[in-house]
Amino acid sequence: KQIIITTSKATITRTINQETIIENCHQYDVKYKVSHDEIIKKLIAANYERTETVNEAGEFAERGSIIDIFPSNFNKPVRLDFFGNEIESLKYFDPISQITTEACKELIITPASEVILNEKSISLFKTNYRNLFGIAKSDDLLFEAVSNNIKHIGIEHWLPLFYAELSDIFQYCPNHIIIEEQNLESANKEN
Repeated sequence: KQIIITTSKATITRTINQETIIENCHQYDVKYKVSHDEIIKKLIAANYERTETVNEAGEFAERGSIIDIFPSNFNKPVRLDFFGNEIESLKYFDPISQITTEACKELIITPASEVILNEKSISLFKTNYRNLFGIAKSDDLLFEAVSNNIKHIGIEHWLPLFYAELSDIFQYCPNHIIIEEQNLESANKEN
């Protein structure tokens, strides 16, 4: 059982649906056989940013037989060390010193952001954007960035333009029980 304490406004906020998240989640453990290219492809598809050195959530770096990843659902980054196409070790590491610390039993990679830029989502964004605002001008930074598969600052605010279907918190919490605060109705009117 879980208890979620939230605001009435947050309960009606729409977000990415479970199917999209599941499609972009990947689990790895020691001895798992996978190629570097396949992991990199999946990281890019889940909106991870390639960097020289991993410092923040949502980044990855590749050096020889090593891939460093800072999963968006982890508190610290993980180093995957390969022997051929097999993961030989998974270890947490300090993003400042880059020194590995303790072993990581399993790595679960979730999307780096709510907006997953791919051919389908970009096409839907462009169609929806044009339907709402007409033909984009050449100086429209948001439209140009998305058209070129680049995450624009604040892109999450445009979430409904990227997906045909969004979810709310109740779709993530089946069999939920709602306990309302006494003044919930008046709080909803203020929002």
